[in-house]
Amino acid sequence: MSDLSKIDRRDFFKEASAAAVAFSAMAAALADEKDKKGEEPIPGPPVKLGIVGVGAQGKRLLSELTKMPSADVVALCDSYPKRFRKALRILDAEPNTYEDCGEMLKEEKDLEAVIVATPPRCHAAMGMDALKAGKHVFCESLLAFTIDECKQAARAAKGAKTVFQVGHQRRSNPLYKHVLKFIKTGVLGELKMVRAQWHTNQSLRRPCRDKKMEKQINWRLYKDTSRGLMGEYGSHQMDLVHWYMKIKPESVTGFGGIDRWKDGRTADDNVEVLVRYPEGVKMVYTAMLSSSFEGCFELLIGTHASVLLVGERKGLLFKEPDAVDMGWELYARKEEWGEEEGILLDANATKYQEVKDGKLIVKVKEEDRPKEEKTPWRCELEDFFRSIRQKKPVACTADAALVTAVASIVADEAIAGQSVVKFNADQFKA
Repeated sequence: MSDLSKIDRRDFFKEASAAAVAFSAMAAALADEKDKKGEEPIPGPPVKLGIVGVGAQGKRLLSELTKMPSADVVALCDSYPKRFRKALRILDAEPNTYEDCGEMLKEEKDLEAVIVATPPRCHAAMGMDALKAGKHVFCESLLAFTIDECKQAARAAKGAKTVFQVGHQRRSNPLYKHVLKFIKTGVLGELKMVRAQWHTNQSLRRPCRDKKMEKQINWRLYKDTSRGLMGEYGSHQMDLVHWYMKIKPESVTGFGGIDRWKDGRTADDNVEVLVRYPEGVKMVYTAMLSSSFEGCFELLIGTHASVLLVGERKGLLFKEPDAVDMGWELYARKEEWGEEEGILLDANATKYQEVKDGKLIVKVKEEDRPKEEKTPWRCELEDFFRSIRQKKPVACTADAALVTAVASIVADEAIAGQSVVKFNADQFKA
């Protein structure tokens, strides 16, 4: 039996009853654990940062860092110096710039932390170099490009006295943390299947005037520099399963192809993957660049209920018709989803609504709610800074990232070989 299936139903009702007092089970759990602390200023001086890689993801993180008083970007590093102009425009400051990470680590004496936002082929080497230099490290996913490199990075992170966090941002997203607390009560019953997808209608190719730099700019499109759609997108959605269910995959198979964007790329523009987990749990995953229909979602299907997470922004619970009443549905907001009615899982419920004397009180109307919430990237960066300044546990450890990286790499290889590949326990050990 899985950990979730062992949960006593009486514990679940106890959680649900407490939740009704504060509008929903998840909102109550959040309030009890004082998650509002996440909104408090991070103590201490701003963390002095060096950013390695100021391409698309690096610039996205820079945009977030400019809004964070806990960050002080003092150095930028990229092997393609033409990128510095746009990066400096975002930053509206004059940090030192470098074309070599080693030089940056040597010259920047006051540097406290390094963000590695390069292609995965560089993650292990740059992350380990920064750790050796005594710096805190935030490493974008995947942890590394090969399984051996992933293990080396994980060992280095465990042996370091500094913080090492990997950028699987769902682990920092308030919605996903909120839903996890609810799932722990056993609301799913026994998990039986996960369906997830990442669909978009675009080539992912970036414009490049200098043909000599084309592969460096469009590294995601080539197998020798990218783990393809599984590495770039599927890894985050597989990581959710590993995080929520504390399980590791047993086998994987899949197919892929270059069926729309026949532009010289070697990485597939669509993949279809089946992952088998213990106790017969299976994950069906698809990613494609030909259609944006239904976008991005994760659906966890259980014997008592299913939970749908849409675009990292919305969560819905769908109960089975014969599932026992949980006691708080009367107060929960509902939303139509196709032919189904789901219970909205709202991480901010207590900010805008409350139950008083058995009645639902709306403190802030839907149309008056603030439109801009913290992005998942800002949330994960805040977690990183709190780990540095407040010694908080990192959102995603190197060991956790190792499991997901191995699963993604092997899935990519299974797609290439059109075969069923079994995992072994040693693959997940650093």
